[in-house]
Amino acid sequence: MGCVLRVGNELETSGYMCGDHFNEYDTVIHSWQVIGDIIKSGCTQDIVCLIGSSVSHHGNLYNCSILLHNNKILGIRAKMNIADGDGYYETRWFGMWKERKQIGEFKLPKSIQDITGQTEVPIGEFLLQFRDTIVGLEICEEGWISHNPMIDSSLDGAEIIINPSCSYI
Repeated sequence: MGCVLRVGNELETSGYMCGDHFNEYDTVIHSWQVIGDIIKSGCTQDIVCLIGSSVSHHGNLYNCSILLHNNKILGIRAKMNIADGDGYYETRWFGMWKERKQIGEFKLPKSIQDITGQTEVPIGEFLLQFRDTIVGLEICEEGWISHNPMIDSSLDGAEIIINPSCSYI
């Protein structure tokens, strides 16, 4: 349809309401299988797709947006502020990405390496540079806190802010 950007929900590969199933490693494995199926389908050709997924990195489980484009993974944006209280218990399952404006390297699962030919991708907080604009990324709760990460992203040039969100309340 000519779109250049597709934004999905937070945790859309597994579903938002997995509860303690997030503590089961097969939830992460099945989420990567979904990502692999999306990449293999070719539907990311000529469109940037944000796919919400849990990601295990260095012994922590993160709530993330995985960015896909042209059947490759561009990077992983990890959630930095997670919801707790008022019926939300994200700290029960997820850690917070604490390195503001920092990017690390994420080693992709072998199943994804076999599909994309990539071994590592960036993980952390970053901006997306398009031909004619800069896009900032936040995830749900980050849009509600007093020192929203998008303040810094806007000051760094982001003109569009994307917030994939979900709620069971």
